[in-house]
Amino acid sequence: MKKQQNRINIKWVLSTIPTRLILVIIILSITSSFEGAINGYVLGQMTKIVFNNFKNVGYFLVMVAAAYLITYTSAYLFLLATQKAIQILTQRLKYEFFASDFFQTNYENLGSSDVINKITNISNQIQKQYFQPLFYISQSFMTIITTTVVVLKANILLGIIYILISTSSFLPSIFGKKQMNAKTDTWSATNTRLVTIMKDIFQGKSEIKKFDVVKSFVEKFCQSLSKEEESFFKLNKTQYTVQFVAWICAVISDVIPMGIGLIMVVNHIAGVEISTIVTLSLSADAVVGSIREFANYQTQIASTSSIRTLKAYTAKSNCSNNLKEETGNIVLFLKNISRL
Repeated sequence: MKKQQNRINIKWVLSTIPTRLILVIIILSITSSFEGAINGYVLGQMTKIVFNNFKNVGYFLVMVAAAYLITYTSAYLFLLATQKAIQILTQRLKYEFFASDFFQTNYENLGSSDVINKITNISNQIQKQYFQPLFYISQSFMTIITTTVVVLKANILLGIIYILISTSSFLPSIFGKKQMNAKTDTWSATNTRLVTIMKDIFQGKSEIKKFDVVKSFVEKFCQSLSKEEESFFKLNKTQYTVQFVAWICAVISDVIPMGIGLIMVVNHIAGVEISTIVTLSLSADAVVGSIREFANYQTQIASTSSIRTLKAYTAKSNCSNNLKEETGNIVLFLKNISRL
């Protein structure tokens, strides 16, 4: 086992997940991203249907039903596939946190509470705010592409206006990245101190009771608990603030293009009609929503930047393989053994 600094990033993720599962997730992320595009397409095509022709109406309904069925089935399978990938990633992550401390030779500053904190709290934080958003952000990106095609097909000029203004949803995540990293570092440090205090108290509870100093240790625990919860609240507050600003940008990016579209209708510019605005609003909502989700996932991913580093010794993902590597060359010799 080699000493190195291993970074939990895209390369680490791709090297852990089986190639077939990666391909399945990519395909499902594409086929499950058509909901917004279907909504815009259906609304646009309804104005062109000849309703006195039952055959055309029936064909249209069958095609719409099939499109929705494929999309939502793909979305369901996408959730299952990503959950399996997250299981594989989390298992390797927890093992590497364990191995990075267990196999190191310098035990001077090594504490079991630090290892427990990494395997439980830190790994769960990475799972929820890095692994999950990493998959969902790919699906959001695919949705942006498919719905953008529908928007531009409805009206290129007004569609471009919708898309350009929608990019303002990225600004909050860009400016909030530094604050999110700082809050995450603070929470991680206070949480580690809390776990250490709890471990020390329970290991020495007999002496604490014997010397009648329970009150002071309880106060110390309560103070550490209060700091940990307060730092966690501030972390969430910062994240929610960034999301709130992103929502405001999304509202602005929805209202302004609509106003521009109405002006274009009044002045007969670029062939824009009310039906065009309705179609674009429905399709562009999917674009704006996907961009907002993309920005939110990007914020969550960025918030874990400071805790996605494995120091000291690292190991491969398979626990049994690692045990074989560590113990495979051990030979036991017995000498001077006599039977009683």
